[in-house]
Formats: sequence, structure tokens, C-alpha cells
Amino acid sequence: MTSEELKWHAFRITTSRLIRPGSVNYTESFSQNGLDGVAHFHGHRVALDWQFTDGQGGYIHFRDLDGKVEPDWIRAVCQSLNISSEGKTETQEP
Repeated sequence: MTSEELKWHAFRITTSRLIRPGSVNYTESFSQNGLDGVAHFHGHRVALDWQFTDGQGGYIHFRDLDGKVEPDWIRAVCQSLNISSEGKTETQEP
């Protein structure tokens, strides 16, 4: 990761944390293959903000009605996130 990419990643983490409600239990970030993301864990909910270096990005909200969301499952989703050349979001098969 270049120093400019690191600065952008740190900015996104800080900004995202500042605009989130105080109910966030903890936050995890990841960066891989031109993708930066921040996952905000709120007990039975997780909000994932992500962006590729080309500017495409979005968010995904996870919710478990039966209890607490499993962090390992969320991490696996984050690791599988990819984008095609047509700009449609897709996931990779493990």
C-alpha cells in the first residue's frame, strides 16, 4: 500500500467512525487488491462500507435476528468481495 493509499484508508476509517452512532461495539478495517473497507459491529448488526481504488464503492448491512453476527462470517464475505469490469458487484466462490 502506498503512502497516499494509507492516508486515504486512515481518512475513511476516521470519517466513518465519526459519522456512526455511538452504539458501535468495535470496528475492523481491511485492505486488499485495491479494495478498502470498514466493518462496524453493533451486536446483531454489521455495517460494511467499502470502496475500490477506482472510486466504485458502496455499503452492505448484515443483520442476524437470532443473535449476534459471527465476525468470522463477515470477514469471509469481505475477503470474497470483488468487482467485475462491467461494474457489477460479485463475490468469488471459495
